[in-house]
Amino acid sequence: MDFVDAVQKLYSCNGAARASFERNCYEFIVGDKSVSGLSLDGFLDNLKASFSDNFGGSCDIDFATVSASGNGALINVGNVLSHLPACDVVSAFGENALLWAWLRCTSMSVAQDLLNSVHRIAGRDVVLLERARRGMWHFAFNDFSVATLLKSYLIMSDKSLVSTVDLSSVLEKTAVQGVSFSSKRKQKYSLVPLSIDFCSENGYAAQYRWKEVVPGKIFAVYLDTPLGVCLRYKDLPNAVVGYFPSDRNTFLIHQLQGVRGLGRGADGRFELKWHARGLPVIYFRHTLVECVAEIARYAGFSRLGIQSGHNNRWTREKNKNESYHLSLERALEIYDGTAAQLGFQQADDKNWYKAVV
Repeated sequence: MDFVDAVQKLYSCNGAARASFERNCYEFIVGDKSVSGLSLDGFLDNLKASFSDNFGGSCDIDFATVSASGNGALINVGNVLSHLPACDVVSAFGENALLWAWLRCTSMSVAQDLLNSVHRIAGRDVVLLERARRGMWHFAFNDFSVATLLKSYLIMSDKSLVSTVDLSSVLEKTAVQGVSFSSKRKQKYSLVPLSIDFCSENGYAAQYRWKEVVPGKIFAVYLDTPLGVCLRYKDLPNAVVGYFPSDRNTFLIHQLQGVRGLGRGADGRFELKWHARGLPVIYFRHTLVECVAEIARYAGFSRLGIQSGHNNRWTREKNKNESYHLSLERALEIYDGTAAQLGFQQADDKNWYKAVV
């Protein structure tokens, strides 16, 4: 029996088992620990004893995999950990317990104290942790766990992940039929990681936020996700892929898009002027997917997904002219079509998935 099942069953009990559990939680949160006679070890022992007495077996708590969202019992356990000294929590249960308590905390002041403790004790970057947590709220809520948090944190903090991609091989694999790639041509292509430099689930990439890359050529690359990769040709952005973990095992692609440069029109306003010159010789969406597959594999994910056009936010949001940013028909062509061409299988959530090995 895992921890989640045990707590849920214990909390659903009537009578002494549930009353004892709630009383212990309450005394820990609002009571004087020294007066109540409960210790950190004593509370855990009492909790495990309740599992054993009621369900015939002990239960080990794995804070890496326990959901940080849940019923009243999980909330009570989280509150207990949140109000204990951080160093004691880490000493007794490990860093994951502290991260779990922070991840599910609803009090801003308590959450900030916990986050500062994570930084002080474990040395983790609090800004990246907060970005990862916010990303999970939007893209991985069905697996709101420390395991997913740490996977998200890893890909946010490790800027070298794109260097694990064998771009030369990917270009050859995804070249348009009849096109051959010489070494010289391959060297004109490169990959750069993209991210948003503030805590948001989407926005303009920090690397190309209305940036004049060369005189007269301005690029504004919008990311649908907190993370992405840009495919460049001759050091100019040509295409972008946006992704984020949807659970601890799955890397989900939300965005596959070409990039065009902006320039000043005759009236001084920005207008699309510069085409992506490196894309006509490759199936660029295939190129982006293959690159992300290598990143996902290296980062320890076992499954790659492509979001269906049915789930694409831009098919539901309208622009100032009251028309949809992206038609459903076009979204299905781009995302579902690409997924089917690359051998992905559609699941009940309408997204497409494929194992990465």
